[in-house]
Amino acid sequence: MGFRLLSIEDFYTAEERFWERVDPTSVTEDGWRGAVEAARTDLESVLGRGDGRAALDASCGTGTQALALALLGWRVTGADLTAHSVEIARTRAARLGVAADFRVCDMRALDRHFPGAFDCVVTCGALDNVSEAGGVRRALAGMHAALRPGGRWYLWLRDLEWVVAHETRYKYKGTRRVPHGQVITVEDWHVEGDAHVVHVYAHLHEDRRRTFPDEPWQTEAFGYRRRILKKAELAASLRDVGFDQTVFLPQAHPWEGYRVTARKPAAEAAASGRGDPPHVRLRPARPPA
Repeated sequence: MGFRLLSIEDFYTAEERFWERVDPTSVTEDGWRGAVEAARTDLESVLGRGDGRAALDASCGTGTQALALALLGWRVTGADLTAHSVEIARTRAARLGVAADFRVCDMRALDRHFPGAFDCVVTCGALDNVSEAGGVRRALAGMHAALRPGGRWYLWLRDLEWVVAHETRYKYKGTRRVPHGQVITVEDWHVEGDAHVVHVYAHLHEDRRRTFPDEPWQTEAFGYRRRILKKAELAASLRDVGFDQTVFLPQAHPWEGYRVTARKPAAEAAASGRGDPPHVRLRPARPPA
């Protein structure tokens, strides 16, 4: 099995090109629409409908949350470090018939590109991709700067602190039928100290066209380094960059990740000093069914 430890940008590019190679319809087929609809339900429950207000997806990837927000009536800008992902997002927006502006941008540089432009900023499944010391805080400061006073911030993130403490390695992700065979995907975790993991996707690809029919399988594995972003660290960083009204929403199960909302204080409260002091509320997780 060939394994490559990649930068975050190269990891997502390698993943997307792998699927395009083994299944050329992967960009244009409609399987991603279900993920968009699920994100639409989740985002509407937390943020409501947009009614023409402006939203930034600060880590849009291939567009799932950005497209969901557009369907909810937000004026959407999507930003992502990976140019290949942004191109896929643009293709899917066109197929879905929604308007969204997608740009290549590092979330650690949002303050330079989008100062005070949005009523809402979301980031899903990506903040822990910023692995270097201080990087998470810079990204959060950029999201804070991109919001108008009183604007809402929303995050969904894998609970890596829980995963590395409780989950076994080689978790099965699924089997997907592709032309001439199938792909079985598992993920693995290699813990590095108390701050990082190397996250690996391993794809076992069956291709019945191979020269040796009795050996139709080959394996490709891509990995990248992620930060074990603890909830206490996140809450402190949100407070330090100026957010208030931070709420950790209920979790059905830690494996499903966690959701957080916060607010950029309104200009009037900040100017008068009469605003409520920053605070954090942790709502207890519901036990697994």
